[in-house]
Amino acid sequence: ATDTVGGGADGTVSITPTTVPGDTLDISVTDADLAGSGSIIVTVVNDVTGESETITLTEDAGNPGTFNGSVATTFGATAGTNDDGTFNTQSGDTVTVTYNDALTASGGTAAPTATDTVGGGADGTVSITPTTVPGDTLDISVTDADLAGSGSIIVTVVNDVTGESES
Repeated sequence: ATDTVGGGADGTVSITPTTVPGDTLDISVTDADLAGSGSIIVTVVNDVTGESETITLTEDAGNPGTFNGSVATTFGATAGTNDDGTFNTQSGDTVTVTYNDALTASGGTAAPTATDTVGGGADGTVSITPTTVPGDTLDISVTDADLAGSGSIIVTVVNDVTGESES
């Protein structure tokens, strides 16, 4: 007697293909083997900084076997805190999601990936009181859409004549 063991279905994964810091990364996995599971977990990594986020994807009730989720990004030149729900990204970074498919069509396992490429953000501007005399207050303004929501920033002002600086 011969028993033939069949495989499952090949799972696929996708992520928003291009973003700028501040965008939300949309992530989707489709795997018919998991229809009715409710949720799955994927790992998303900033390939440049090594920051990692574990994301729970929720099954689409109208499309069994399809799981969706997202993760926020913010501008950051270095890795943020792992698993805090927000990625630090900057232009030139790549962010990769990996789905571990436990049962493929051939009966094996696979780890399909998808990658987001982070592009440049908006150019920022700085303005300062153009003319002053000793004792005047300097008004400084920084506008940069990439830093929206990041709270305070530190600006350093340098006296071109004396070299004195203040932050």
